[in-house]
Amino acid sequence: MYGKADKEWPQERSDMCSSNRCLEVKVKLLTNEERRDQLQTKVEELKVARLSKHMARDRWRRWKSEQKYKRVGAAETDYRRWDTWCPSDDSGDELPPAPPPDSAEFRAMEEDIDRRALDKEARHVTGEEWKAKGNDALAEGMPGKQAFKC
Repeated sequence: MYGKADKEWPQERSDMCSSNRCLEVKVKLLTNEERRDQLQTKVEELKVARLSKHMARDRWRRWKSEQKYKRVGAAETDYRRWDTWCPSDDSGDELPPAPPPDSAEFRAMEEDIDRRALDKEARHVTGEEWKAKGNDALAEGMPGKQAFKC
């Protein structure tokens, strides 16, 4: 495009890009010093980020290597330490003995279990009925509070 003659080369340096790609959007050109400073700050930021990542990895490795020595029961099986945190299992948590199957207590317990199961089933059926009624009322376009009163 330009020849060897000095008069054909641009005399002054342009501050704006003159490339075909830059015709629509004006791009300000940086001097070499400005670009070097820009890149140098980016390099410094990357160095700091890399150092912090390296330090975090090192902390993780040190913590992980110490855990095998700090884990409870890793090197010892001294259960006296466990007893300081948990109460003894002597007799407080035991269930009372079940009555024999042919006694009046056992029959009363069976009747209570059956009665509770029937009550639970009845509540479930009633709930399903109310749910169906409410869904039908909402499907018909009834407002929410009125649908719950049906």
